[in-house]
Amino acid sequence: KAKNNLKRWYNAVMTRGDLVIANSDYTRDHVLAEHHLDPDRIVTIPRGVDLDRFNPSWVTPDRVEALREQWGIAPGDRRVKILLGGRLTRIKGHLTIIEAATRLKAQGRSDFLILFAGDDQGRTGYREELERAIAAAGLDDEVKLVGHCDDMPAACMVCDLAILPTTVPESFGRAAV
Repeated sequence: KAKNNLKRWYNAVMTRGDLVIANSDYTRDHVLAEHHLDPDRIVTIPRGVDLDRFNPSWVTPDRVEALREQWGIAPGDRRVKILLGGRLTRIKGHLTIIEAATRLKAQGRSDFLILFAGDDQGRTGYREELERAIAAAGLDDEVKLVGHCDDMPAACMVCDLAILPTTVPESFGRAAV
């Protein structure tokens, strides 16, 4: 919700087209209430996840193995593999995970591998900050930035756990799903 008239005016740019697309009924209701549009000018097209695509029985072993190899995970690696799948942005909580991994390592634990799968989308400064934090904590063997992943269903099969310690509410996030 816009907190002042300037922000409300700025947000209204989305209502100036012939048709407005909302990503959820909640967003549609908000736009209608906030900008008083004709309801016939706004359509809801939910942003979602194709659950069939993520059906484990559809993920072939060769896809999982290809991803393990691409990410440098040895075939006999018995560590607990933890996935944070999402773009590299501060709100996803990467630094929180690095801090948690630092604490685990300080307790003598090294039985985990954390994989950050996602693009930096031009946020090279943040990516470099993550790389420095990983190196400073001595976590090069426990935390890896593996970059973009085109096969998230296989990524989920490579890993034992998926996490998303988002630090603020997200408007359009799907990583948690």
